[in-house]
Amino acid sequence: MIFEEFNPKIHDYHKVAEFIYSVDFRTYDEVFKTKEKAIEAIEELLLVEGEDFNDEDLDEDEKSNTALYVVLDDEEDSDNNTKTDKYINSLDISPDNTMITNEEEDNNPKHIIGMLQVIRGRKDSVFGDILYLISKLRSAYALKFSYIYFLDSLVLANLNEDDLYIAEIAIDECKRGKGLGTLVIKKVIERAKKKGYKRVVLDTDYRNENAYKLYESLGFRKFGKKKSKFFKKDRQMYNMEYIL
Repeated sequence: MIFEEFNPKIHDYHKVAEFIYSVDFRTYDEVFKTKEKAIEAIEELLLVEGEDFNDEDLDEDEKSNTALYVVLDDEEDSDNNTKTDKYINSLDISPDNTMITNEEEDNNPKHIIGMLQVIRGRKDSVFGDILYLISKLRSAYALKFSYIYFLDSLVLANLNEDDLYIAEIAIDECKRGKGLGTLVIKKVIERAKKKGYKRVVLDTDYRNENAYKLYESLGFRKFGKKKSKFFKKDRQMYNMEYIL
């Protein structure tokens, strides 16, 4: 297993869009009405964000503090120890947004088996995010994503500058049950500690009891619970932290 920063020019952005949809499918179904429409909209957002991220004319302080990684299957590795070693050597979550990447040098692109999105420090303001959406997406999609971002702002954890936030994590259905999600989280914790972060923070839907128990077993503790009711729709999250 190796990690690479997402680039829509070399990675399957449809697959990544499916992962993102799976993380919060209830909200996407409510807003876009169908899975197909939701994934189509996420693909468009991934493409414009990918273009901006890889724009060499942008200064580092103009780029978002959000990083999206794809998890790739290294089929040449035959045992768990080798996979773990390659994983350790490939993941580099750091403030300067650098990461070891092998995909462009590999003539045999590896199969995407998961995705990870992290935020380094405080989130960008929801108002700034909405302005970005309006400037980049067709109006119908911009409005729908703005609504989702607004709902998220009501229930997601507040972050400090020295926090590393796990915004989204997903593992391919055919690879679940093998401990890969647990391995990803453990490596994020390990790297965050080495990079000097004080906390790893994440949110989990109160209805997802299995996820809550998994995070708790890994050392995360609930430090908040946020609930909102907007247009008769209830949304509730447990805010969890791992103190480093």
